[in-house]
Amino acid sequence: MGQIDLAAHVARTASRDAIRSEADLQSDIRTLLLYGGLSLDDPKVRLETPSPGRRRIDIESGRTVIECKKDLRVGNVREEAVQQLAGYVGERTAQLGNLRGKSSLTGLNGSSTT
Repeated sequence: MGQIDLAAHVARTASRDAIRSEADLQSDIRTLLLYGGLSLDDPKVRLETPSPGRRRIDIESGRTVIECKKDLRVGNVREEAVQQLAGYVGERTAQLGNLRGKSSLTGLNGSSTT
């Protein structure tokens, strides 16, 4: 596996000033998962995994799902993201057993739902 400048990568990913799409944020998080020295049990990190109801899980690896939003401060984005993530975790738990879920948002490190 390759190496990245972890501090620079995390800083860019967490920056609220960055103008980028959710797809860019997903890519940054995927890079962090693959090359950030996290020793994942399942090294496959999938983006936009189909989910029932014509929805897509932003990032999925092993028994972990991650929902990405550019900014939780806008409208009711946070509440909707928590509900969306809870739905994904519920669906995957029914399919696979225990599952961990994270809500990953620019500048709001540590927001999570499990």
